[in-house]
Amino acid sequence: MTDNRDNRGYDYAGDAFRWLSAGFGLGLLVGGALGLLLAPKAGHETRERLKEFATDFGERAKVVTDDFSDRAKTAASGLGEQAVSTYQSVTGSASTAAEDLSKTAKVVSSSISDGIAMFKDAGTKFQDAVKEGYTKKVDELESDEAPAEEEKPKKRTRKKKTEEEAEE
Repeated sequence: MTDNRDNRGYDYAGDAFRWLSAGFGLGLLVGGALGLLLAPKAGHETRERLKEFATDFGERAKVVTDDFSDRAKTAASGLGEQAVSTYQSVTGSASTAAEDLSKTAKVVSSSISDGIAMFKDAGTKFQDAVKEGYTKKVDELESDEAPAEEEKPKKRTRKKKTEEEAEE
């Protein structure tokens, strides 16, 4: 099966078929009307039949259009109610979601603040522990060095020697 569409998507074959169908339908209507008018019956009988046909056709058309109108009104009314219901549901859901988001933001903000405070406290404790450990280590090293210095003979410099001799 070949596709008869051009590069813009226009279907020439489908368009030709539509025109052919419309022409055929119009030919049937015109032929039928001419057949009624030219039938070998009396003029007033033909006119009466055409009048009855037109009246009957008009009544049927009125019934169909009234039915269609009622269905359209019912559908439109239903759609309107459905639209209002959907709108109310969406706005309710949106406000609930906004409230939930606000609560969640407050909890997250509080958690972040608590985490920052804990981090600062831990940092302070760490600094204190490092200072304490450093002080202990320095004290240990100084206490280890003190006996070692006494055992070593003192080296005297010339300046110290002269000061010591001056004191004696």
